[in-house]
Amino acid sequence: MVRLIQYVCVILITGLAACAGFAESGSGIQVTPMILRISASQKVGDIKVKNMGNTVQYIQTIPSLIKQGGAKTKSKHIVFDPAKETPEQFGLLVTPRKLVLRAHQTRVLRVVSLHNNVAKDEYYSVKVVPVQNALEQIYGQKKQAIEAALQIIVAYEPLVIITPSQPKVDVAYERKGKVLSMANKGNTYVTFENARQCRPQGSQCQKLQLETFILWPVT
Repeated sequence: MVRLIQYVCVILITGLAACAGFAESGSGIQVTPMILRISASQKVGDIKVKNMGNTVQYIQTIPSLIKQGGAKTKSKHIVFDPAKETPEQFGLLVTPRKLVLRAHQTRVLRVVSLHNNVAKDEYYSVKVVPVQNALEQIYGQKKQAIEAALQIIVAYEPLVIITPSQPKVDVAYERKGKVLSMANKGNTYVTFENARQCRPQGSQCQKLQLETFILWPVT
């Protein structure tokens, strides 16, 4: 659910020298954290956006509600549309919606949960997208032959988890031979890390080559 997105845009630029200069200045942004947990009592969290380059970055934020899919359906992202609903109806407020970052500047996105409470985790994402205006800048400087080039814009989409006031952890296990199946029957997510396999007495444990993962509540 945490996604790092690469937007590939075809733009028009003037000459190879302009292309090289633009590539050097496009160092992108840094976004932290990539998973933001907001409890029912806390209500507020922050996402930091840092300009890693030497030029001004124009940033747009796009919040979405994530509807989890079941066993046979995919998750669905519902983008917030201020023309159709209020932040209160959507359940989340992200401010500001647009940022201007000077070179190496860091600014904060304030994320506010507008839920009074939730029975189960609610999942949102906040897409943080650099908006490029390089075409107008370059074309205005040199009105010569125009060549086609490829620009890769890296955007980030942090996950926002709104947790219930009374979180319940209930993980069910089923083992068949060498296969271990797990299901999260609680109302909040569970993180698994440092997995070990032990004998029945709890001795002679061996660390498993298993990456950290999150088990989401069953839908």
